[in-house]
Amino acid sequence: MDYNRWETFDLRAECTNRRLSAVGNKFGLVRRLVEDDVEKRGANVSIFDKYNDPEGVGERQYIEEEIGFKRWAHVTVSDAEIDYHTRQIAKATAEKRTGVEALVIERKEALLGVEKRVKGLPVKTEGEEDAMEVDSAPIPATSRTARKRSISPSATSKETKKLKLELEVDGHPTGEHSRMRSSRLG
Repeated sequence: MDYNRWETFDLRAECTNRRLSAVGNKFGLVRRLVEDDVEKRGANVSIFDKYNDPEGVGERQYIEEEIGFKRWAHVTVSDAEIDYHTRQIAKATAEKRTGVEALVIERKEALLGVEKRVKGLPVKTEGEEDAMEVDSAPIPATSRTARKRSISPSATSKETKKLKLELEVDGHPTGEHSRMRSSRLG
């Protein structure tokens, strides 16, 4: 029997018919059924001696059948385990991808908030109706100079559309100025 081709519902029903636990995933059910098959087969041990098998033909055949059965049992359980872990890897990979996508969105939103704050635009926090300024002391317009960021030839059109101006304040990039300023205030 190839339990790996059975549906989980059928495996549970077979476990119930054999009075085995029907709880668990497909891999556990397959393993339980194979172990039961091995146990039942072990009860039918043939005894060969010089009287009933003088040339060892029956014993050789029995050995081949037993090895074939044990091979089947091992391969069946291994295939079920590989299938189980393959599904777990696919699930973890999908969760990883979803998590990374969420972090990319979170990063973009955070950077957009920084850009708005730096440019003096009102910044809204989540669930807030009115705009709230993060930094109440605006940077004088005379100390702002804009310079364009260079775009590499390999940049996509999406990246090109997102060309942003970096503000340089008092000779420092915006981020450094903000850190220096907040450390002086705090």
